[in-house]
Order: sequence, then structure tokens, then C-alpha cells
Amino acid sequence: MNLNIDSKSQLAKLLATENITIQHNNVATASFNLEDRVLTIPVFKNPKGAVYDMLIAHEVSHALHTPADEWKKCLDEGLLEIKDYINVIEDVRIDKLIQKKYPGVVQDYKDGFNILWNDDFFNVRNKNLNTELMLIDKINLYFKSSKQLDSINFSKEDMLFVNLVDSCKTFKDVIEA
Repeated sequence: MNLNIDSKSQLAKLLATENITIQHNNVATASFNLEDRVLTIPVFKNPKGAVYDMLIAHEVSHALHTPADEWKKCLDEGLLEIKDYINVIEDVRIDKLIQKKYPGVVQDYKDGFNILWNDDFFNVRNKNLNTELMLIDKINLYFKSSKQLDSINFSKEDMLFVNLVDSCKTFKDVIEA
């Protein structure tokens, strides 16, 4: 497949509704720098459109919905040790928001996740997801799969946290969760 990087960059700028900077670099995963407004997309050996579109939509949603000042404030206030937890919960929140704003990306999320899953992007192919992953990692995979990953089982107690994460509407909710 011949992927047009320039058109993907334009797509990101259009979705973000601002002139963000787009970089395509040799990085492990996509990211968005909230302060500098730079979206970084990895360069894959075998690029697949659904993966790029999913990553772009996800990072654009950070641009649109993750408040830079509040994110920085929570890290400055001693929450650095739980930054990864905050990021997972924020990812769930912003993914729902971008899919609501742009319903056309819903299928990209599903297809993109399936491609990454089949390529073992998450490095869990040889793991028992229910016994070898922490709850936050199970929650992360569950929501990244658009709640379709049926190999993850949650206990009744786990579901309290799954539902708490799923109910976050604001960044303040994310921090409280």
C-alpha cells in the first residue's frame, strides 16, 4: 500500500482545526506535545492507513481535549508517579470524544487496533492477559480494542474501576479516577 504522508499530515491539521506541526519520525508510538503543539507519528515499515488514521485521530483528540495547563499542573503537584495511569484514563476519555465528533474514525479505531493486535504491537501475544497484566493494562487494551477484546475477563471488583474509567467526562474526572 502506498501511503501518502503529506495527505495524512493535512488530515491531522484539518481534524485538529489548527495548524499543528506534524512530524513523521522513527518513534515507537504516536504522541502529541501539548505545549509545543507537535503531533509525532511513527514511520512504520509496512504502513497501513487504518493504523495511521487511528493514531492521528487519537493524538488530535489530545490536541482538542487534553488541557495542557491542567496536565502540567497535575504533574507538578506530585502526580508524576501515576502519570501512566492518568494517561490511560485520559486516552479512554479523549478516544470517546473524537469518535463522537468524527464518527467516521470509529471503524479506523477498530481496524487499526486489529492490525496492531495481529502484529503483536502490544507485546502480549504469549501472555495470559487475565493473570499476567496489571488491571490498568487490561483496562487500556480493553478500551483500545473498542471494548471488543473478549480474551480479557474482569472480576466484579475490576468492573468498578472499568466503569469509573468509562464514566470520565472531564479531565478533572480523569484525575479523580
